[in-house]
Amino acid sequence: MRTLLAQRGLKKGDLSKFIEDAVRWRVFDLAPEALQDLIDEATETVRNETRETLARAAKTAR
Repeated sequence: MRTLLAQRGLKKGDLSKFIEDAVRWRVFDLAPEALQDLIDEATETVRNETRETLARAAKTAR
């Protein structure tokens, strides 16, 4: 990937920008329902991880 970007005149630090742009295009290319499904799934995952972390912290605090 770096070689491809270098051939097009992009510098080393441009890889992360390239990836951000690619992800942004992919997300905005989704149908609104699919995007909402991704958001819901990510939210559920974060909430579950937070609950688990808080539960572990409560157990060790006892």
